[in-house]
Amino acid sequence: SVEKTKTIQKLAKPEDEFVIKYYSGSKEWKWLSTFNVANPFEYKGYTYPTVEHAFQSQKIDESHPQADKYHTMCTDKDITPGKIKKLGGRENFEKEGYTVRKDWNETRVKIMKDINKAYYEENPEMVQKLLDTEDKSLEHSGFRIDTFWGMKKTGGNNHHGKILMDIRKSYQD
Repeated sequence: SVEKTKTIQKLAKPEDEFVIKYYSGSKEWKWLSTFNVANPFEYKGYTYPTVEHAFQSQKIDESHPQADKYHTMCTDKDITPGKIKKLGGRENFEKEGYTVRKDWNETRVKIMKDINKAYYEENPEMVQKLLDTEDKSLEHSGFRIDTFWGMKKTGGNNHHGKILMDIRKSYQD
């Protein structure tokens, strides 16, 4: 029947063929998230277990007397990515008296890209998985994902997805 055909067409959304939506809790694609644990990698003299650990580490103002202690804490593989994200959050920074680097808002996208590059350089199996996504659009979308790094139904900047697509393209060339 026509109704049955329309129902089937609704269930198989055509955009799903061209879009991969991912976040740390997605079943098939969570390895694309900043929470993925693969080979540790070095960034700015420290070795990190995840992209999230390295990213949160970069928030502190280098002139802060606790900067080195904070960076070292961010290298701890026993602290989960979710916990490290919380430790890098505004509430914890205020509680601990940490200072966020002044250029954070202007540099965080470049920092995220540089960290992801370092991560993929140390994780050739992840590069292959990224290449296997071919030319699909990568959308950081899911539970508690903001519109700066990802997408919601209403839209968003999808900076993390764009970074991954740029890195993928650099390996395709």
